[in-house]
Formats: sequence, structure tokens, C-alpha cells
Amino acid sequence: MAEEERGQREEPIQEAQERPVAKGRKRLKVLLQLLHLIILPLLLLIYLLYVVEKRQAPVYHLIAGTPVETFCLKLTPLIWQQKNFFERQALNSMLLPEERQGAKHILRKMAVIRPSHSVFLKNGEKLFGKLRDNRKKESVFYLHYYNGNYLRIRKLRLEEIAWRKVIVYPLEELDCRDLRFLLSYKDYNHFYLHPYIFVTRDRFAKVLELHQTLSSLADEFKKEFGPLLRSREVGKIHVCCFPSEAEFLEQAAKLNAYALINSVGFFQKSDNRLFLYDNSQTNRKHLHIFDPETPAGDSPEARLTHGAVSVNMNVITRHEGAHQLATALGVLPAYEKIPFWLEEGLAQYCERIPFQQPHPAKLALLRRALEAKQLIPWKELLTTSSVDRMKLTGTRAQLAYAQSWLLFSHLMRRSRKPQFFKYLISQRENPQLYCAEESVISLVNTLNTTLEVLERQLHQRIRNAE
Repeated sequence: MAEEERGQREEPIQEAQERPVAKGRKRLKVLLQLLHLIILPLLLLIYLLYVVEKRQAPVYHLIAGTPVETFCLKLTPLIWQQKNFFERQALNSMLLPEERQGAKHILRKMAVIRPSHSVFLKNGEKLFGKLRDNRKKESVFYLHYYNGNYLRIRKLRLEEIAWRKVIVYPLEELDCRDLRFLLSYKDYNHFYLHPYIFVTRDRFAKVLELHQTLSSLADEFKKEFGPLLRSREVGKIHVCCFPSEAEFLEQAAKLNAYALINSVGFFQKSDNRLFLYDNSQTNRKHLHIFDPETPAGDSPEARLTHGAVSVNMNVITRHEGAHQLATALGVLPAYEKIPFWLEEGLAQYCERIPFQQPHPAKLALLRRALEAKQLIPWKELLTTSSVDRMKLTGTRAQLAYAQSWLLFSHLMRRSRKPQFFKYLISQRENPQLYCAEESVISLVNTLNTTLEVLERQLHQRIRNAE
């Protein structure tokens, strides 16, 4: 009897001990269920964003033109901006001990190879280096210069020198992001000419030419697109200039820029970097630069090949520099999926000096295509995204670039420029509408015209071109 009573007393105690455990398990189960409810929609959202971004069939065809696609298009630019922000924050974080050691070595080398004087000789030769006088002979100087590989010394007499000038460098120091950029190319030569930080295997004279081209372009760009600029400061810009095709293609592959295998330069928006390949000594083809001196009767393929031989670094630099300025100064958003015609039309428009100067070779190509009824439909071009450039090959790629230049330069004429700028501002504020049907409607409405009228104007300009 006593044992039964004791057993009855132990059972409530055991139940009381197990009750909190059961409640804890129940709470954990509810928490896991809530977690599943959150994760599953999030995974679905990520998948839908991917489908809309890549237009992945067959799912994309089911949601195209629906509110789901509209929502994804609005959300994608916001995610892209946050991604770029966190990447920049990571690059600006403190250097690790081994990075600091490598950075000190690079900064020491930069100080050694950086010239302090520019010297112009009476025979027309221009030199750069550290100019030292000879204490024993006042009429003799020694120029310590870097030829791209080795330090050299050249003896100069006072009567040889037409003039000499001290080179003044910016006092602004390089930050962690800049130093990490230099560490990525530690076997190259490094030069800092504000606001550009150059990585190259070439000598200072070549870098100075590149800097002058980019600086001149920046001044022209700010003047031409002044009303659109959100800022007139571009910040520090990283520039890589590769001397060989192999190095350029290796860098393009690292950055997943496979669409650029037929190009000679590209701009990386996320890091504000220019990558250039100096092909002046090669016969490498460049898809969107044509030589105006090519005979008009040649086929498009022959004209492209001929043009590839005479492509110069000045044109390449201005084209890629225009991409950089358009993003850095806020003319176009730092977003990958923008209209192909707008991105490439602007860059080609800025290749020429002055900007409005026509491209005779492009106009000749367009005239032949118009006569053969082979132009890309303008509505198709207007809704083509820059991420779809890989689908453009051969003559179709040439036409896409040429038509993009024609459309952009046509809209930049004085009579249309104010309305075109108004369109660019409205689209910049709503990048999710880029390459959508609404963008085409917005363009023609802002210009107070129709797509058919715009097409006739463009075709008339092709026919009237000399």
C-alpha cells in the first residue's frame, strides 16, 4: 500500500519534469516550421530573379509580361546596388600583414620609377626621369629614367636642353582598395596620375599619353552631358593596360567577360576599372571600330579586317573611358542590364573628336544594309539588353553597333537633345524599365513622336549621308 502511494506521488513529479521538455520541443518545431515558411519563398524569389535576369526558358515565358516579372525587374537593380556596395566595403577593409608588406614594396618601386622632371631637347625628343645636376660641371646633367624594364642614366649637356619642367604629383594617398588593386598586378609597373592609377608594362611616356587622352575625354564629356551629371568628381579610377593578347584574354576570363574575346578593351562597373589591350602592333579584329579610309566598295567583312589593322589606342581608350565616365558621373546607372543601343551608342559617340563628327564607315555599312533590307528592326534593337551582346555575332554585331551609334547621335542633335536628356533622367530613376516595352513607349512619348516616324528619320539620315 505504501509502495502504491509512493508510486502515485512519483508520477506527477515525472510529468512535471517532462512538461518543460515537451514545451521546448514544441517551440522548436514551430520555429523550424516558420523557418521553412521564410526560406522557401526566399528561394523561390531568388529563382525567379535568376529566371527574369537570364530570361531562362521555359519558366520565363510563363511569367513574361506579368506582375511577377515587373516586381523582379524593380528588385534586381536594388540588389545589384547593394552587391556593389558590400564589394567596395570589402576592398576598403584593413590590409592583412602580408598585404601591407607587399604594398610597401610596391610603393617603394613607384617612388623609384616615377620621374620628377620632363625634359624637352632641342632635337624634338621628350624625356622623363629624375634630373640631377653635375656639381663639378654646371653645364652637365644626368637623367635617371626607367625604360619599362630597367633603370638607365643618360648624360645631357645644357646646350641640348630646350626646356625642363618639374612634374607635380597629387598629395592624395592611396587607400586600401587602391593598394589591393596594385597587389593584384604586383609584377607590373604602377603609376598614379590623378585620378587614374595605371598598371602597365610600359614606360611613363606611354602612360602620360593615356592619361592625357582620358583627361581630355573627361573634360569633353562633362561639357556635353553637364545637365545629367550627379557629380563632377569621378573618384580614383583603376586602369590596366596589357601589352599582349594572352594577358588580356586571361584577365577577361577571370572576370567572366567571355563576350569580349573579339574586343580590345572593357570596363568593369563594379570596381570602376578599365582594361585595355594595346593591339597597335597586331592585326587583331575589333568588332565595333571601322576604318573610314577603307574603300567604300569593300564588303563589311573586308572593311572590318582593314579597320582592325589601323585601330589605335586613342579610339579604344576614348570608347572604354566613355563607359567609365557614364557610370561614374551618373549618366547611366551602375547596372548590367541596360539597353545595348544606349550603352554602346554613347561610347561610340564619344570616340570621335568632336563628339558629333560622323562615322563614314558606319554610315556606308548602314546604307548597304538598308538597301538590302538587312537592318536590325529598330524595336528589336531598342529592347536588346547589354547582357545579350553574346547573341550578336558577325555582320549582325557590326550592324548593332552601327545602328546604336546612329540612333544615339541622332538623339543628341540640338533640336532633340533636351527631350532626350529628359528621357535619360526618367529612365535613370527607374532602371527596372530598361529594355522593357515601357522604355520604348517612354522614349517616343518624351520625343513627342512615334517609332515609325523615328525610323523614317533614321533611314533618311542614312540615305543622305555622303
